[in-house]
Amino acid sequence: MSAKARKLFNPWNIALITLIVGLMLGYQVNNVLLSGKIDDLQETIDGQSATISSLEQQVLVLNENYTKVQDDLEKVTEVYETLQNNTVLKSIYDKLLEDHEEAIKELDDANDMVYELEDQVSELEEEYDDLQESYLKLWKDYSKIRVLSWTYFVVEGLEVNLTTTKLEYEANKDIEGTIMIHHVDGEPFNGTFILRVWNDIQMVGSSSSEKQIYGEADYTFVNPFIFGAGSYSLRVSTIKDAEGNVIASSNQLRDYSIDIQVG
Repeated sequence: MSAKARKLFNPWNIALITLIVGLMLGYQVNNVLLSGKIDDLQETIDGQSATISSLEQQVLVLNENYTKVQDDLEKVTEVYETLQNNTVLKSIYDKLLEDHEEAIKELDDANDMVYELEDQVSELEEEYDDLQESYLKLWKDYSKIRVLSWTYFVVEGLEVNLTTTKLEYEANKDIEGTIMIHHVDGEPFNGTFILRVWNDIQMVGSSSSEKQIYGEADYTFVNPFIFGAGSYSLRVSTIKDAEGNVIASSNQLRDYSIDIQVG
């Protein structure tokens, strides 16, 4: 087997490729599943909103009918009371009495219908609020999985993989994670590295102490968020070899970062 082939099938390279492919597949699956849920939930919310609008329109129409029936009742009552004080034909009296009772019944029915529709609107508005809350929660979870807690890149013949244990921190907490640096042929890199946290709003940052590494190292970045809450970026700022020579500077490394939120 040639030297190039041995490098290609190096166990480290195979493991790294497997890790990256696995993460990407998991990300795609989560992305597809949650996207479908969000679409379904949004469709349900739109349907509820349309139903609420329709019921509110029906309430307006019933209120108009209610007012008309009430006016008719007042007129019939006025005529009824006038006729009570005068001598009229019994057939006319009976007809007015029937109209009066019918008007009262229509008014009661209209009242019942208005109350029923108002109750339905109230229930639908509560369901709508619950759906909106579920939608926002699902969208927040969906957004979280789209932000990766690692960054991988190749610079100056070195493969670098920087990870963090999480993406949200309190301002007084340290950052913990793992960094792996290997030569492209799979040989562990022996040297040091420095991490840097950058505040994306205030455009200022802080650096960690210089840390030793031989292929892989766990790290703790002590008190990185000295500028308080906000959006930050974590990156490698310098890589040096065992003799202290700079292999990769901040200018070469600034485009490879992990986004972090600090509350």
